[in-house]
Amino acid sequence: MILFSISCEFSCQNTITIIVSNPNGISTNIGTGIDIKTLRSLRVTTLKRKDTIDVSVNSFRKIYIRNEFSFETIVAQRGDTVITNISKDGLVFNFLNKKFKKYDTLNLSDFLNVRLKYEDSLIKSMDRDLLGNEGAFRRGQLIRNRKYELGDYLNSLSLKEEFNKKILDLLDQKFKKGLLSRANYEFHASEIKYKLFNDLISVYHLTNENLFKDEILIKFFKDDMVINDDFIGYGYINRFIQDIVLEGISLQSFPKIRYNYKTAFDVLPSFVSGNLLKYSQLLCLAEILKYEDINVFKAYSQRFVYLFGNENLGIISGSKIEYLKTFSGIKEYYKELYFNDLQGNHLSFTEILEKNMGKLIYIDFWASWCRPCRSLMPESKNLQNKFKNKNVSFIYLSIDKDMNEWEKAASDEGIWRNKNNYRAINYPNSNFYKELAISTIPRFILLDDGGEILLHNAPSPDSGLAELLIEKYLKRIKK
Repeated sequence: MILFSISCEFSCQNTITIIVSNPNGISTNIGTGIDIKTLRSLRVTTLKRKDTIDVSVNSFRKIYIRNEFSFETIVAQRGDTVITNISKDGLVFNFLNKKFKKYDTLNLSDFLNVRLKYEDSLIKSMDRDLLGNEGAFRRGQLIRNRKYELGDYLNSLSLKEEFNKKILDLLDQKFKKGLLSRANYEFHASEIKYKLFNDLISVYHLTNENLFKDEILIKFFKDDMVINDDFIGYGYINRFIQDIVLEGISLQSFPKIRYNYKTAFDVLPSFVSGNLLKYSQLLCLAEILKYEDINVFKAYSQRFVYLFGNENLGIISGSKIEYLKTFSGIKEYYKELYFNDLQGNHLSFTEILEKNMGKLIYIDFWASWCRPCRSLMPESKNLQNKFKNKNVSFIYLSIDKDMNEWEKAASDEGIWRNKNNYRAINYPNSNFYKELAISTIPRFILLDDGGEILLHNAPSPDSGLAELLIEKYLKRIKK
């Protein structure tokens, strides 16, 4: 891991600028974690030989740069400019406005090896004994064949807090001596605090003792500290919701863990208030929007607006709220989506919608190289046949980059003759893909007869639930 920091000696705008030099056109992903105050993250893929990318920031940001040859991270602050050279030999960073300081290139583990190696090894050994593989357990279940008293856990946490104070003191010394930049100082301090937060949750799960839950609330949720953490604010709030508010109980564990964010939204006021409640409920609303019926989202968002007003709701929905109102709004929302059909004709998604207006629309995002997508094609065609003479359109949208591969796969899967078979031209650059987080496939979306999105993550055609939902919404159309 490489951690670099550059100062804000030039224009201190609310961005970090990354200037990319990529002579070989290597496909490289540049991204950030999710900012809890905006619920936005950067996810950009660049192939350009020269590119400039702006990263929005409050004060500090950790940026990830990844390709098939390298993976590196940068810690930077508002107003910084990072020169990034990409080649098959790796990623090389230069700085426009300063040299990095002596300890800026060390990650936290390396930093501890300088002065606190022995204490660090003791803490890690103690963690293995007391916590084990906590992720495999639920609250109240102790590790098999190992019995520890409550005092063991309390003593462990006390020792960790003493150790953390030593680390923070050491970081403070290096920072005051000019050997560590402010950005990396803040990042390492954030790492240390978040590790303690995770440890407290682990102990709470293992012991079933409410005193550890109370400790979490007192240490981390009595003020706005966690939402002001530029690095891990989202991680704090999301894990707090999942493991404290919802007690680690999920709706489903396969193929992906899902939690009941509707319940979390309802009970959060008994845990937090003020800005903590606002941003926690916003996160819940974002998840409700992903997985629930649009009318459920509307109901919960109205409750939120009653408490906090309209202005905050915009950070999760953006244009989505407006496009629900009229078809002209839908056209505006979809205007950047372009496709081609098998005859090579180019058309917008608005044009595709207009051709199918008045019908329920079931969209299947797929690609020739996606085995799970193709394994579902027989079920998709069966579902289509069940509604052959009904008011339903089945649209296949491929994200293939190679037109020949798409054409061959469409022919092999028997959807060649489907009039609603298209290939995306500007995937993944359109805001539509980014806002709906269409980064993995297969993915299914259900729209009503006016083009409004009913389900952002509709059931797959093999689930049985897809058929039931289509029948349910068809009845609404008839009414």
